[in-house]
Amino acid sequence: MNSLIHRELQNRGDVSKDEHKLRVLESRQEMTGADRQWAGQYEPGDVLRYSRGSKSEGIKLGEYAEVTSVDAKENRLTVEREAGTVQTYDPRRLSGVSVHREAEREFSRGDRVQFTAPSRELNVANRDLGTVEQVNSQGDLRIRMDSGQEVRFNVREHPHLDYGYAVTSHSSQGQTADRVLIHVDTEKSELLVTTALRTYPFRGLNTMPTFTRMTEGRSPVVSVAKVRNVQRQRWSNSRLPRRPNQSTREGDGPPMRSKVIVWE
Repeated sequence: MNSLIHRELQNRGDVSKDEHKLRVLESRQEMTGADRQWAGQYEPGDVLRYSRGSKSEGIKLGEYAEVTSVDAKENRLTVEREAGTVQTYDPRRLSGVSVHREAEREFSRGDRVQFTAPSRELNVANRDLGTVEQVNSQGDLRIRMDSGQEVRFNVREHPHLDYGYAVTSHSSQGQTADRVLIHVDTEKSELLVTTALRTYPFRGLNTMPTFTRMTEGRSPVVSVAKVRNVQRQRWSNSRLPRRPNQSTREGDGPPMRSKVIVWE
């Protein structure tokens, strides 16, 4: 979905057609914390980032390694570290390990991007959003964050970068937008979908069209109306007591920000 939006914005002239293909790391989000304790869940070529490090294994905080082989029976993982040394260990002995795959992204000036891992050096948090102001084929980037901060770095130093057009429902929590497009898989449990729409914060929304796999006899317009009613009731229930002369119009709320988030 992100790539499709990127192409459409290029066709409209909102994003430069001069693009540069860069290698980034995308998270294997399907792996849970429990999965990461078992070697059989890993695959050769996976890139590991040790956010805590390990004195017993001699692994430094923030170090990277690539999985070279997996022994599911003995629960042993063999990795090649940045210095070229090969090491085998039981993944249950380490915590704070994130698992990634190498991928390619074609970035252009004007692209909306998101950081997919935090960086103290760059002073960015996970899922912080910004706009590309400069990029070249060597991987040098200049990004203007939504906070106004300017960030300069080479993607090899921090390869945790992706398009920022479509974000998951989890990473969008706490963000505010004027307009939100929601992609919902209605083949999943109806209870799960309904709970998600009632749980995620819809602060300051103007319109919220919901795109689903609609079944016969079910209208998308009804889905939008239900979600908007949930948002209005959530704000009504959570607002502070008003002074007698304050307006109490339905849907009153805090000022809205100009930001578009596409939820999956």
